[in-house]
Amino acid sequence: YEEMTMKEIGATLDLSESRVSQMHSSIIARLKAQMNTRKKEFAIR
Repeated sequence: YEEMTMKEIGATLDLSESRVSQMHSSIIARLKAQMNTRKKEFAIR
């Protein structure tokens, strides 16, 4: 779904643009939390 707007993704998945945005925010927050707990594994040397 790269290069697609939230509205386009919603139409493709039969979801509202608002729901797609909520899901996106939730997923990004979970990814950030995972990255923060594993900082040492992802450290650039």
